[in-house]
Order: sequence, then structure tokens, then C-alpha cells
Amino acid sequence: MAALKHGGNINEAAALFGRPASAWLDLSTGINPSPWQFDGCIPAYCLEQLPYPSPALYSTAARYYGCRRLLATPGSQSVIQALPSILPEARRVMIPWPGYEEHGWHWQHKGCQIEYYPADAEDLPERVKRSRPDVVVVINPNNPDGKCFHRDELQSILALQAQHDGFLVVDEAFIDTRPQDSLIDLDSTQLLVLRSLGKFFGLPGLRVGFVSCSEMLKAKLETVIGPWAISGASQYIATKSLADTDWHKSSLRLLQLRSALQLAFLQDAFAGLDEFDFKATDFFISSYCSQKTAKALYEYYASQGILIRVFDFSGVEGDIGTRREAMVRFGLCPGGVESGNQREMSNDQPMYKRENAQVEKWQHFKSATDYWVKRQASDRFQYEKK
Repeated sequence: MAALKHGGNINEAAALFGRPASAWLDLSTGINPSPWQFDGCIPAYCLEQLPYPSPALYSTAARYYGCRRLLATPGSQSVIQALPSILPEARRVMIPWPGYEEHGWHWQHKGCQIEYYPADAEDLPERVKRSRPDVVVVINPNNPDGKCFHRDELQSILALQAQHDGFLVVDEAFIDTRPQDSLIDLDSTQLLVLRSLGKFFGLPGLRVGFVSCSEMLKAKLETVIGPWAISGASQYIATKSLADTDWHKSSLRLLQLRSALQLAFLQDAFAGLDEFDFKATDFFISSYCSQKTAKALYEYYASQGILIRVFDFSGVEGDIGTRREAMVRFGLCPGGVESGNQREMSNDQPMYKRENAQVEKWQHFKSATDYWVKRQASDRFQYEKK
């Protein structure tokens, strides 16, 4: 099985399209475009000592997540890869489609029977009740379509799984802005909840995440992941970011403003093209469309130095394949909020320069989008005249 490809690979796009990596606007991920900023210095001990688990990191994480049964991990990806090893009796696994494909890839690699369910299924509890799988994986909110289950819906699925000693795995990489729907505070031996600092904090390079699960599963994970898995520098920075409550509040609001503004723009810009129906999370905006349109959009935006994400669903059969030829996903573009909120200040001030650079990105994205949509409308008009 070939390794999967993901968004955010600017170097690959630069080589493919002949544009320097520094000249791209990367909208191919769901990462916060205004990440938490670390302005301090890394203490020497973080580099000179073996990176044993930091008590400060654990106590700070417990306050942030409202949960003490945590295990710090080198990103949630490490847990996704380890799940088949720590749940060796699992044979039948339910996984959302579309969804983060690493989940299905690792269970399938183990030889498990995968039952895909539509990510936007309104009847997931009924499906789980009928199937009685060993493991149900829920990505909440789901990536890439943005479907979000409410807490009570997931609790009902957990109760169904507990009836036959099955497990519920909830990947909450994008849930920081919707804490009311998180299950991380629940204490259940049948539940594993994955969290990450990559999306909300905008720090994927730290490779820091957490899992909430039973002590038995934590012990198994520690064995699989091994000692000293997170660098001392990463633990130090993660602790600082998790403790910055003022930034948490301001970033939550800014993400919601960015998402609402960009959703409104895309809905208005694409209003004349019937195949688009944009849905938003606080981190990305996506829409199903035809395979032909998705390919054309990707190539057009790339020609403008803008990298978006395209998901090709060709070959998908059954009810999960209906209406799902392809999907386009846009990460949040910086600059939209700033464009309506620039302060009066001298052009040589650092804050002005940063905000102006952000606004230029937003204006570039808007003008590129408007041009493509107008071109499609013109082409359709010429076709209808013939």
C-alpha cells in the first residue's frame, strides 16, 4: 500500500508548477493562519537533557482540556498509526467517508474489514447498532466535509459500543472552537479521544498531541510510541501555548470571523454555479463538485500561486459514493478581517506591515476567485448561444 499524500506540501507544488515555495499562498490545510507566537528563548535544559514527560505540560494540558487522563504524544498521527496495535482484537472497523484517510489506511494495512459510512450520515447510531463493529472512528468535526456531531449523539454511540465491549475513537483535531461537543472529559474504558496542537494553535511542526483513554490503553500506547517521543523544546512551547488563555479567546473569535467572512465571499462568488454548496468549519470551507471542476479549479488557483486541496472520490461505490465525484477545500485565507480593520498608522510600523501583507493575500485570493467564476459564466454563455 502506497503512502498517502496530504495538504501543505509547498515544496512539491513549487517543483510541479515552477513557482518558488516562498511565492505561494497555502490554502491546502486547515491550520490556523494566525498561529500562536512564541517570542521567548528555549531554556538550555530542553536541549541538554533527555525529554522525559514534563509535569508542567501535563498540568497545563489538564486545565486546558478539562481532563486528567491524558497521554502526551508526538501528534495525533502517532496514535492513529498505533491504534491497530493497541486494539489487536479489532477485526471490523467503521470509518467515515470522506474523512482523514490515515484512519482507514492503517486499519486496512492490518487486514481489518473496513465498513465506510457517509460522513454526513444522520443515522449513524442506527448504523452502529446494526453493524456492531469492534471500533467506530468518528472525526469531529470531520475533515474534509466539516460534518460535526453533537456530544449527545456521540454519547449514544459510545453506549452502543460499550454493550459489546467495542470502542469509539473520536479524532478531535478541529474541535477546539467547539468544546461543547468534545468527549475528552468522559471517563470510559471504551473511549479514545485524540487532540492536537497543530490546527487551533497553528503549530503542526511541534508534533504535540494528546490522547484521553484508559490506563490500560495508555500503557500500551507508551510501549508502542517509545520513550522521549516529544522533544524538550516542543514540550516547553506547548506548555506556554496551552497556558495562554487570552490568546485562546482572541484566536477563537478571529477564526470564527475569518470563516464567516470567507464563507460569505465564496457563496456569493460561486452563486451562479449550481454545483457548489459550500459548508464551513472554523478552520476550512469545502464543497462537493464534479471531478472535472475540481481539477480545473486546482490547476487555475495553482497558476495564480494559490494552493488548495482537491479530493478525488472516483471509484467510490454505494451510498457513500452518491453525489461525491470530488471535493474542493479551502483553508482560511488571512487578511479578510484585517482589510476592514486596519489602524491608522505609519507605513513603516511593524504592525502595519504585517497587516498589509495579510490584506494583500486576501485581495489576491478574492481577485483570482472572481476572475475564475466570471470566466466560467462567460464560457457557459458562449456555449448556450451556439
